[in-house]
Amino acid sequence: MKRFLIMSRALTTLYQILVLLSVIATLYQSYKYVTDEKEYDLALYLTEQNKVIENNTGLADLKIIYKNSVVDSLYSTKLLLKNSGKKAITKDFVFEPFIAKIQDPNAILLLRSSSQSVRFENNVITIEFDLLNPGEEISFFLLTSKDPKFNFWCKIKEIKNINFIDYVNNPPAKDRLYSVNIFWFILLLTSIFISLDAAFLLKEDIKLAEIFALIRDIPGDSNFDKQSTLEELSCLYGAYVDALPFVFTSKERLIKSMSSKMDSLDTTNERDRYILYQHAINLVRHGNLYSTRSIGIIAGPILLIICVISIVVSIFA
Repeated sequence: MKRFLIMSRALTTLYQILVLLSVIATLYQSYKYVTDEKEYDLALYLTEQNKVIENNTGLADLKIIYKNSVVDSLYSTKLLLKNSGKKAITKDFVFEPFIAKIQDPNAILLLRSSSQSVRFENNVITIEFDLLNPGEEISFFLLTSKDPKFNFWCKIKEIKNINFIDYVNNPPAKDRLYSVNIFWFILLLTSIFISLDAAFLLKEDIKLAEIFALIRDIPGDSNFDKQSTLEELSCLYGAYVDALPFVFTSKERLIKSMSSKMDSLDTTNERDRYILYQHAINLVRHGNLYSTRSIGIIAGPILLIICVISIVVSIFA
């Protein structure tokens, strides 16, 4: 029977360790998924977009004129082409340069860039470069007559598609992960801890009952042997302490306090035995915050679910 109990406890502990490792592995894989980088990658980022002005009055005599051209509205847009991979893209990799076309009936009224690589003609933007190192970017500013919609393409070795990342309306998961309040990650770890702590605590209720039974069944006559009772209490509570992640009432403190209490009470008196029993409860149960910690068996998983939902929504919504 003893071997069975030892095996059962060992398997339970192994299971809890596997659950914890599974949670950690899941979080790591989720993080790796949203932060993973390719060897060669190119991305077009929409970093800013604003409606500068729009004529929606319906008045025929009211006109918006930009550089001698009548327009219904003006939109400013900031974009950047970035090497988002791990390796540099050299000129010999480029078979056809990056080209972006603004969909009609829109019109590019102005293009401004600090790079000589960017040019535009007939609503077509072309970007040519000799070398684009990892993390290096080419930014440009557009002024258009309408909200711009882009068609873009290029032929570059090792790059099948160009990623379009809309920072304005739909930031990438990686950036949303960084924007998640650290509070939720701290709360997530806390929920795992209090769940496991409550599980360990409740699993040892049988040991707790044996400790209280020992004190409750102290004989009310001259047969009471203080020394043997304390030795048995030390053995029972020691096993209880060893099975838990942590306790607030140490074995030494319990034995010392119970010994002192026994000396001050008359164990032949029923009322004094009850006081001794309550003293044991205060030390073992209340002293180890049993009621507070055991709530974690319900509160922990609920808190865990709330944290996971909040993080997932922040990343993928």
